[in-house]
Amino acid sequence: MPLLILGVVASVEATTVLQHSFKNSFEANAEDYLYSTSSVRKYSEPASLPVTYWGTTANDVDAEIIYRFNPGTTITAGTLFARVNPFDFGSSWGEASIWGSKDGTNWEVLVPWTARGPTSQTLSFGSPLSPGILPNSLLGGTEIYIKGVLKTFNSPNTSHSMSQWARTPTFGLEDYEEDVFSITLESIPEPTTCGLALAAVLCLAAGRVGAAPTF
Repeated sequence: MPLLILGVVASVEATTVLQHSFKNSFEANAEDYLYSTSSVRKYSEPASLPVTYWGTTANDVDAEIIYRFNPGTTITAGTLFARVNPFDFGSSWGEASIWGSKDGTNWEVLVPWTARGPTSQTLSFGSPLSPGILPNSLLGGTEIYIKGVLKTFNSPNTSHSMSQWARTPTFGLEDYEEDVFSITLESIPEPTTCGLALAAVLCLAAGRVGAAPTF
């Protein structure tokens, strides 16, 4: 009977294919993956540690900031930390949400809009030290889009905005030095199948290439 040669499948592990983070919106790398913006700008409120963020420039519209991450390979896992801060001062207030997409067209909510609440709210996907796991529905493609949507009502949009993206904390230097945004994407390469060529080498070592077993 002929010798049956089976391919050998090598085990593979996930590798990090993209990693990006920044600690305030004015950092040099904060716009590295910025894809588009609409009705937003950067703010810096004076303080002993300046409060920085992206905020709205107009009221009663959905202001957007969109990032596009394209590692050039299939994305099989990922984590994200993103934060929005809407405020409510009674006569002026803000709303905010965070979204994700595989193609930049079809979006799913990661952090939903919330009802008007306390004077200030912090809404986030994950945290600086424990980023959230991206849902499977955003995986399997070669790119991921992350979008912050801000909306304000009667906001001055001069010295400050009532809805903010990637706001720096104001609790102290230790918090100030934490990331305000981070994303890590991983990929598992296609399994490597060692086919007939490797099998032939293995058989050669055994002295069995092209030979049927002898009984």
